[in-house]
Amino acid sequence: MSFRKKQTLWLALLAGAFILVLAGCGGGSSSPATPSKSPAGAQTEPASPGGTTGQSAPATSETSEYKIGVINSLTGDKAAGGKSQQAGYKAALEVLGNEIDGHPVKLVEIDDQSSPDLAARAAEDLALQGVPVIIGPTFTPTAYAAEAVAERVGVPMISTSGGYEPSQGVKWSWAPTPHLEMQAIKYFEYAKAHGATKVATITSTDSLGDLMEGLFTKYFGQNPDIKQTARIRIGAKDIDYTPQLIKLKGDKPDLIFTMVAGQAVYQVRKQLNQVGLENVPMIISIGNTHNEMKRMMAEYKPGTALVLSPKFVVAGQLPNNDPQKNFYERIYSILHDSTKTDPEGLAMYGFDTMMVAAEALKAAGPDRAKINEWLEGAHEVVGVGGTIKLTKEDRIGVHVPDAVIMLLIDDKGQWAIAK
Repeated sequence: MSFRKKQTLWLALLAGAFILVLAGCGGGSSSPATPSKSPAGAQTEPASPGGTTGQSAPATSETSEYKIGVINSLTGDKAAGGKSQQAGYKAALEVLGNEIDGHPVKLVEIDDQSSPDLAARAAEDLALQGVPVIIGPTFTPTAYAAEAVAERVGVPMISTSGGYEPSQGVKWSWAPTPHLEMQAIKYFEYAKAHGATKVATITSTDSLGDLMEGLFTKYFGQNPDIKQTARIRIGAKDIDYTPQLIKLKGDKPDLIFTMVAGQAVYQVRKQLNQVGLENVPMIISIGNTHNEMKRMMAEYKPGTALVLSPKFVVAGQLPNNDPQKNFYERIYSILHDSTKTDPEGLAMYGFDTMMVAAEALKAAGPDRAKINEWLEGAHEVVGVGGTIKLTKEDRIGVHVPDAVIMLLIDDKGQWAIAK
Protein backbone atom coordinates (compact mmCIF):
# COMPACT_ATOMS: atom_id res chain seq x y z
CA MET A 1 0.00 0.00 0.00
CA SER A 2 1.36 3.45 -0.89
CA PHE A 3 2.24 6.02 1.78
CA ARG A 4 -0.46 8.28 0.36
CA LYS A 5 -3.12 5.58 0.80
CA LYS A 6 -1.91 4.86 4.33
CA GLN A 7 -2.18 8.54 5.18
CA THR A 8 -5.71 8.67 3.80
CA LEU A 9 -6.75 5.79 6.02
CA TRP A 10 -5.01 7.37 9.00
CA LEU A 11 -6.86 10.64 8.48
CA ALA A 12 -10.16 8.80 8.55
CA LEU A 13 -9.22 7.14 11.82
CA LEU A 14 -7.81 10.32 13.35
CA ALA A 15 -11.28 11.81 13.18
CA GLY A 16 -12.31 9.13 15.67
CA ALA A 17 -9.14 9.53 17.75
CA PHE A 18 -7.45 6.37 16.53
CA ILE A 19 -4.31 5.66 14.51
CA LEU A 20 -3.64 3.19 11.77
CA VAL A 21 -0.69 0.88 12.14
CA LEU A 22 0.15 -1.53 9.37
CA ALA A 23 1.93 -4.48 10.88
CA GLY A 24 4.09 -6.97 9.09
CA CYS A 25 3.57 -5.58 5.60
CA GLY A 26 7.16 -6.39 4.70
CA GLY A 27 7.34 -9.79 6.13
CA GLY A 28 23.29 13.19 41.92
CA SER A 29 19.96 12.55 40.80
CA SER A 30 18.06 13.99 38.01
CA SER A 31 15.51 16.66 38.82
CA PRO A 32 11.95 15.52 38.28
CA ALA A 33 9.96 17.35 35.65
CA THR A 34 7.33 19.69 36.98
CA PRO A 35 4.02 17.97 36.32
CA SER A 36 2.06 19.72 33.62
CA LYS A 37 -1.60 19.39 32.84
CA SER A 38 -2.02 16.06 31.10
CA PRO A 39 -4.53 15.10 28.44
CA ALA A 40 -7.81 14.02 29.94
CA GLY A 41 -7.54 10.40 31.01
CA ALA A 42 -3.75 10.22 30.82
CA GLN A 43 -1.75 10.77 33.95
CA THR A 44 1.70 12.28 34.33
CA GLU A 45 3.83 11.10 37.22
CA PRO A 46 7.16 12.83 37.88
CA ALA A 47 9.74 10.17 38.62
CA SER A 48 11.92 10.39 41.69
CA PRO A 49 15.32 8.73 41.93
CA GLY A 50 15.39 5.48 43.82
CA GLY A 51 11.77 4.58 43.24
CA THR A 52 10.40 1.07 43.31
CA THR A 53 12.95 -1.59 42.51
CA GLY A 54 11.01 -3.79 40.12
CA GLN A 55 13.19 -4.76 37.16
CA SER A 56 10.29 -5.40 34.81
CA ALA A 57 6.72 -4.29 34.47
CA PRO A 58 4.23 -6.10 36.70
CA ALA A 59 1.56 -8.37 35.29
CA THR A 60 -1.44 -6.42 34.07
CA SER A 61 -5.16 -6.92 34.07
CA GLU A 62 -7.29 -5.84 31.15
CA THR A 63 -7.78 -2.38 32.65
CA SER A 64 -4.47 -1.84 34.51
CA GLU A 65 -2.47 1.21 33.50
CA TYR A 66 0.52 1.15 31.19
CA LYS A 67 3.47 3.25 32.31
CA ILE A 68 5.70 4.86 29.70
CA GLY A 69 8.99 6.34 30.87
CA VAL A 70 10.09 9.63 29.34
CA ILE A 71 13.51 11.29 29.52
CA ASN A 72 13.23 14.87 28.29
CA SER A 73 15.13 18.15 28.47
CA LEU A 74 12.55 20.43 30.08
CA THR A 75 15.12 22.77 31.63
CA GLY A 76 18.65 23.77 30.65
CA ASP A 77 19.83 25.09 27.31
CA LYS A 78 17.75 22.61 25.26
CA ALA A 79 14.49 23.26 27.13
CA ALA A 80 12.65 24.94 24.25
CA GLY A 81 13.05 21.86 22.09
CA GLY A 82 12.21 19.53 24.95
CA LYS A 83 8.94 21.29 25.63
CA SER A 84 8.09 21.13 21.94
CA GLN A 85 8.65 17.37 21.94
CA GLN A 86 6.56 17.07 25.09
CA ALA A 87 3.68 18.74 23.25
CA GLY A 88 4.09 16.13 20.52
CA TYR A 89 3.95 13.02 22.66
CA LYS A 90 1.07 14.35 24.73
CA ALA A 91 -0.85 15.20 21.55
CA ALA A 92 -0.24 11.64 20.36
CA LEU A 93 -1.85 10.36 23.54
CA GLU A 94 -4.89 12.50 22.79
CA VAL A 95 -5.11 10.96 19.33
CA LEU A 96 -4.96 7.52 20.95
CA GLY A 97 -7.79 8.39 23.31
CA ASN A 98 -5.31 8.50 26.23
CA GLU A 99 -5.18 4.73 26.37
CA ILE A 100 -3.51 1.80 24.70
CA ASP A 101 -5.64 -1.22 23.94
CA GLY A 102 -8.01 -0.31 26.78
CA HIS A 103 -5.25 0.44 29.29
CA PRO A 104 -4.99 4.01 30.66
CA VAL A 105 -1.53 5.52 30.16
CA LYS A 106 0.65 7.07 32.84
CA LEU A 107 3.74 9.00 31.76
CA VAL A 108 6.68 8.83 34.15
CA GLU A 109 8.71 11.86 33.07
CA ILE A 110 12.20 12.83 34.20
CA ASP A 111 13.80 16.14 33.27
CA ASP A 112 17.48 15.54 32.46
CA GLN A 113 18.11 19.31 32.52
CA SER A 114 19.85 19.00 29.11
CA SER A 115 22.66 17.08 30.84
CA PRO A 116 24.07 13.78 29.47
CA ASP A 117 25.02 12.65 32.98
CA LEU A 118 21.51 13.23 34.27
CA ALA A 119 20.02 11.52 31.22
CA ALA A 120 21.99 8.36 32.03
CA ARG A 121 20.85 8.50 35.64
CA ALA A 122 17.27 9.05 34.52
CA ALA A 123 17.44 5.84 32.49
CA GLU A 124 18.62 4.02 35.62
CA ASP A 125 15.75 5.49 37.65
CA LEU A 126 13.10 4.54 35.10
CA ALA A 127 14.47 1.01 34.79
CA LEU A 128 14.29 0.61 38.57
CA GLN A 129 10.69 1.78 38.52
CA GLY A 130 9.87 -1.01 36.09
CA VAL A 131 8.67 0.95 33.08
CA PRO A 132 8.43 -1.37 30.06
CA VAL A 133 9.63 1.23 27.54
CA ILE A 134 11.36 4.62 27.56
CA ILE A 135 10.75 7.51 25.16
CA GLY A 136 13.72 9.85 24.81
CA PRO A 137 16.20 11.25 25.55
CA THR A 138 15.58 14.35 23.51
CA PHE A 139 18.97 15.33 22.08
CA THR A 140 22.02 13.63 20.66
CA PRO A 141 24.48 13.84 23.59
CA THR A 142 21.81 12.90 26.14
CA ALA A 143 20.63 9.98 24.00
CA TYR A 144 24.13 8.53 23.69
CA ALA A 145 24.59 8.87 27.45
CA ALA A 146 21.40 6.92 28.16
CA GLU A 147 22.06 4.28 25.50
CA ALA A 148 24.63 2.41 27.59
CA VAL A 149 22.17 2.15 30.47
CA ALA A 150 19.36 0.87 28.25
CA GLU A 151 21.68 -1.80 26.88
CA ARG A 152 22.93 -2.85 30.31
CA VAL A 153 19.52 -3.14 31.99
CA GLY A 154 17.60 -4.34 28.92
CA VAL A 155 14.87 -1.74 28.50
CA PRO A 156 13.71 -0.52 25.06
CA MET A 157 14.73 3.12 24.60
CA ILE A 158 13.03 4.95 21.72
CA SER A 159 14.95 8.20 21.40
CA THR A 160 13.30 11.37 20.13
CA SER A 161 16.60 12.81 18.89
CA GLY A 162 17.04 13.52 15.19
CA GLY A 163 20.82 13.31 15.54
CA TYR A 164 21.23 10.18 17.61
CA GLU A 165 22.00 7.02 15.65
CA PRO A 166 22.09 3.86 17.80
CA SER A 167 25.64 2.59 18.13
CA GLN A 168 26.72 -0.45 16.20
CA GLY A 169 25.77 -3.67 17.94
CA VAL A 170 23.16 -2.25 20.33
CA LYS A 171 20.00 -4.28 20.91
CA TRP A 172 17.68 -2.08 22.97
CA SER A 173 17.97 1.41 21.48
CA TRP A 174 15.95 2.97 18.64
CA ALA A 175 15.57 6.36 16.96
CA PRO A 176 12.53 6.43 14.62
CA THR A 177 12.80 10.07 13.56
CA PRO A 178 13.94 11.94 10.41
CA HIS A 179 17.69 12.02 10.81
CA LEU A 180 20.80 14.03 10.06
CA GLU A 181 21.47 12.54 6.65
CA MET A 182 18.04 13.70 5.52
CA GLN A 183 18.94 17.17 6.75
CA ALA A 184 22.30 17.15 4.96
CA ILE A 185 20.52 16.20 1.72
CA LYS A 186 18.12 19.14 2.09
CA TYR A 187 20.97 21.56 2.89
CA PHE A 188 22.74 20.68 -0.35
CA GLU A 189 19.51 20.68 -2.37
CA TYR A 190 18.88 24.25 -1.22
CA ALA A 191 22.46 25.32 -1.99
CA LYS A 192 22.30 23.92 -5.52
CA ALA A 193 18.85 25.39 -6.19
CA HIS A 194 20.10 28.85 -5.22
CA GLY A 195 23.41 28.71 -7.05
CA ALA A 196 25.61 28.71 -3.94
CA THR A 197 29.15 27.66 -4.80
CA LYS A 198 30.98 28.73 -1.62
CA VAL A 199 29.61 27.35 1.65
CA ALA A 200 31.00 27.62 5.17
CA THR A 201 30.04 25.17 7.94
CA ILE A 202 29.62 25.74 11.68
CA THR A 203 29.07 22.72 13.93
CA SER A 204 29.11 22.07 17.66
CA THR A 205 31.98 20.19 19.32
CA ASP A 206 29.73 17.43 20.65
CA SER A 207 28.45 14.15 19.23
CA LEU A 208 25.79 15.97 17.19
CA GLY A 209 28.44 18.11 15.50
CA ASP A 210 30.72 15.10 14.99
CA LEU A 211 27.99 13.25 13.11
CA MET A 212 27.20 16.23 10.90
CA GLU A 213 30.88 16.80 10.15
CA GLY A 214 31.01 13.32 8.65
CA LEU A 215 27.93 13.99 6.54
CA PHE A 216 29.28 17.34 5.34
CA THR A 217 32.46 15.59 4.23
CA LYS A 218 30.39 13.02 2.36
CA TYR A 219 28.14 15.49 0.56
CA PHE A 220 30.79 18.06 -0.29
CA GLY A 221 32.59 15.13 -1.93
CA GLN A 222 29.47 14.33 -3.95
CA ASN A 223 28.93 17.98 -4.94
CA PRO A 224 32.25 19.22 -6.37
CA ASP A 225 30.64 22.43 -7.64
CA ILE A 226 30.06 23.52 -4.04
CA LYS A 227 33.26 24.40 -2.20
CA GLN A 228 33.59 24.28 1.59
CA THR A 229 35.24 27.63 2.23
CA ALA A 230 35.51 27.39 6.02
CA ARG A 231 34.95 24.78 8.72
CA ILE A 232 34.28 26.05 12.24
CA ARG A 233 33.64 24.04 15.42
CA ILE A 234 32.15 25.78 18.47
CA GLY A 235 31.51 24.67 22.02
CA ALA A 236 27.90 24.59 23.13
CA LYS A 237 28.76 26.86 26.07
CA ASP A 238 31.13 29.18 24.23
CA ILE A 239 30.08 32.82 24.18
CA ASP A 240 32.31 34.64 21.71
CA TYR A 241 32.84 33.21 18.21
CA THR A 242 34.06 36.50 16.75
CA PRO A 243 37.66 35.44 15.89
CA GLN A 244 36.46 32.43 13.85
CA LEU A 245 33.68 34.44 12.18
CA ILE A 246 36.04 37.24 11.14
CA LYS A 247 38.17 34.64 9.37
CA LEU A 248 35.02 33.16 7.81
CA LYS A 249 34.12 36.62 6.47
CA GLY A 250 37.35 36.70 4.52
CA ASP A 251 36.30 33.54 2.68
CA LYS A 252 33.19 35.33 1.33
CA PRO A 253 30.71 32.44 1.58
CA ASP A 254 27.40 32.48 -0.29
CA LEU A 255 25.71 30.39 2.38
CA ILE A 256 26.44 28.97 5.84
CA PHE A 257 25.41 25.50 6.97
CA THR A 258 25.06 25.10 10.74
CA MET A 259 24.52 22.21 13.10
CA VAL A 260 24.26 23.73 16.56
CA ALA A 261 21.40 23.88 19.04
CA GLY A 262 19.91 26.08 21.71
CA GLN A 263 21.12 29.61 22.46
CA ALA A 264 24.27 29.04 20.41
CA VAL A 265 22.17 29.36 17.22
CA TYR A 266 21.08 32.86 18.18
CA GLN A 267 24.62 33.87 19.14
CA VAL A 268 25.99 32.66 15.79
CA ARG A 269 23.46 34.75 13.83
CA LYS A 270 24.00 37.77 16.08
CA GLN A 271 27.79 37.64 15.77
CA LEU A 272 27.67 37.01 12.01
CA ASN A 273 25.84 40.32 11.75
CA GLN A 274 28.36 42.02 14.01
CA VAL A 275 31.32 41.04 11.81
CA GLY A 276 29.59 42.25 8.62
CA LEU A 277 27.93 39.08 7.34
CA GLU A 278 24.39 40.27 7.93
CA ASN A 279 23.32 39.45 4.36
CA VAL A 280 24.68 35.90 4.24
CA PRO A 281 21.97 33.30 4.94
CA MET A 282 22.59 30.57 7.49
CA ILE A 283 20.67 27.29 7.48
CA ILE A 284 19.55 26.10 10.91
CA SER A 285 18.78 22.47 11.68
CA ILE A 286 15.33 20.99 12.17
CA GLY A 287 15.89 20.71 15.90
CA ASN A 288 15.47 24.47 16.17
CA THR A 289 11.99 24.76 14.62
CA HIS A 290 10.28 26.12 17.70
CA ASN A 291 8.54 29.36 18.57
CA GLU A 292 11.35 30.63 20.78
CA MET A 293 13.74 30.40 17.82
CA LYS A 294 11.20 32.16 15.62
CA ARG A 295 10.95 34.95 18.17
CA MET A 296 14.72 35.31 18.53
CA MET A 297 15.44 35.32 14.80
CA ALA A 298 12.63 37.75 13.89
CA GLU A 299 14.93 40.72 14.53
CA TYR A 300 17.16 39.79 11.62
CA LYS A 301 16.69 40.39 7.92
CA PRO A 302 14.10 37.97 6.45
CA GLY A 303 15.83 35.15 4.63
CA THR A 304 19.08 35.28 6.59
CA ALA A 305 17.91 32.67 9.12
CA LEU A 306 16.64 29.63 7.21
CA VAL A 307 15.22 26.78 9.25
CA LEU A 308 14.64 23.24 8.06
CA SER A 309 11.21 22.19 9.29
CA PRO A 310 8.56 19.47 9.08
CA LYS A 311 5.94 20.49 6.54
CA PHE A 312 3.05 20.45 8.98
CA VAL A 313 4.37 23.65 10.64
CA VAL A 314 3.25 25.58 7.53
CA ALA A 315 0.48 23.23 6.41
CA GLY A 316 -1.80 26.06 5.33
CA GLN A 317 0.89 27.51 3.06
CA LEU A 318 1.53 24.29 1.16
CA PRO A 319 0.31 24.29 -2.44
CA ASN A 320 -3.00 22.59 -3.04
CA ASN A 321 -1.32 20.02 -5.29
CA ASP A 322 0.85 18.76 -2.41
CA PRO A 323 -0.46 15.19 -1.98
CA GLN A 324 0.02 15.29 1.81
CA LYS A 325 -1.50 18.74 2.45
CA ASN A 326 -4.70 17.44 4.08
CA PHE A 327 -2.67 15.09 6.25
CA TYR A 328 -0.39 17.88 7.48
CA GLU A 329 -3.32 20.22 8.10
CA ARG A 330 -4.89 17.60 10.33
CA ILE A 331 -1.64 17.19 12.29
CA TYR A 332 -1.36 20.98 12.63
CA SER A 333 -4.92 21.12 13.97
CA ILE A 334 -4.31 18.34 16.50
CA LEU A 335 -1.18 20.04 17.86
CA HIS A 336 -2.72 23.51 17.84
CA ASP A 337 -5.79 22.30 19.73
CA SER A 338 -3.59 20.49 22.23
CA THR A 339 -1.07 23.28 22.92
CA LYS A 340 -3.18 26.40 22.17
CA THR A 341 -0.20 27.86 20.33
CA ASP A 342 1.53 27.61 16.95
CA PRO A 343 2.74 24.00 16.51
CA GLU A 344 6.49 23.52 16.58
CA GLY A 345 8.57 21.28 14.37
CA LEU A 346 10.11 19.20 17.12
CA ALA A 347 6.64 18.10 18.18
CA MET A 348 6.91 15.64 15.28
CA TYR A 349 9.67 13.74 17.09
CA GLY A 350 7.62 13.36 20.25
CA PHE A 351 4.44 12.49 18.34
CA ASP A 352 5.97 9.78 16.16
CA THR A 353 7.97 8.07 18.91
CA MET A 354 4.90 7.91 21.15
CA MET A 355 2.98 6.27 18.31
CA VAL A 356 5.72 3.68 17.90
CA ALA A 357 5.82 2.99 21.65
CA ALA A 358 2.03 2.74 21.80
CA GLU A 359 1.82 0.24 18.99
CA ALA A 360 4.61 -1.85 20.50
CA LEU A 361 2.74 -1.92 23.83
CA LYS A 362 -0.50 -2.76 22.07
CA ALA A 363 1.07 -5.71 20.29
CA ALA A 364 3.41 -7.00 23.00
CA GLY A 365 2.00 -5.81 26.31
CA PRO A 366 4.28 -4.37 29.03
CA ASP A 367 7.03 -6.95 28.55
CA ARG A 368 10.38 -5.39 27.69
CA ALA A 369 11.75 -8.31 25.70
CA LYS A 370 8.54 -8.75 23.70
CA ILE A 371 8.37 -4.99 23.00
CA ASN A 372 11.93 -5.06 21.70
CA GLU A 373 11.16 -8.12 19.58
CA TRP A 374 8.17 -6.30 18.08
CA LEU A 375 10.34 -3.27 17.29
CA GLU A 376 12.73 -5.55 15.39
CA GLY A 377 9.89 -7.04 13.35
CA ALA A 378 9.61 -4.70 10.34
CA HIS A 379 6.15 -3.45 11.32
CA GLU A 380 5.05 -0.20 9.70
CA VAL A 381 3.77 2.81 11.62
CA VAL A 382 2.56 5.86 9.70
CA GLY A 383 4.16 8.89 11.32
CA VAL A 384 4.28 12.61 10.64
CA GLY A 385 7.84 12.22 9.36
CA GLY A 386 6.95 9.32 7.07
CA THR A 387 6.27 5.60 7.34
CA ILE A 388 8.45 4.12 10.09
CA LYS A 389 9.70 0.57 9.57
CA LEU A 390 12.19 -0.57 12.19
CA THR A 391 14.31 -3.71 11.92
CA LYS A 392 17.34 -5.14 13.71
CA GLU A 393 19.51 -3.60 11.00
CA ASP A 394 17.64 -0.30 10.61
CA ARG A 395 17.02 1.28 14.01
CA ILE A 396 15.93 4.58 12.49
CA GLY A 397 13.39 3.20 10.05
CA VAL A 398 12.24 6.44 8.41
CA HIS A 399 14.00 8.05 5.45
CA VAL A 400 11.68 10.57 3.78
CA PRO A 401 13.48 13.85 2.90
CA ASP A 402 10.32 15.25 1.28
CA ALA A 403 8.59 15.38 4.68
CA VAL A 404 10.57 18.56 5.46
CA ILE A 405 10.81 22.01 3.90
CA MET A 406 12.98 25.12 4.21
CA LEU A 407 11.41 28.04 6.08
CA LEU A 408 12.33 31.64 6.82
CA ILE A 409 11.00 34.17 9.31
CA ASP A 410 9.14 36.86 7.36
CA ASP A 411 8.94 40.59 8.11
CA LYS A 412 5.95 39.91 10.41
CA GLY A 413 7.92 37.46 12.50
CA GLN A 414 6.08 34.39 11.17
CA TRP A 415 7.22 31.20 9.46
CA ALA A 416 7.06 31.33 5.67
CA ILE A 417 8.15 28.90 2.99
CA ALA A 418 11.55 29.88 1.61
CA LYS A 419 11.50 30.16 -2.16
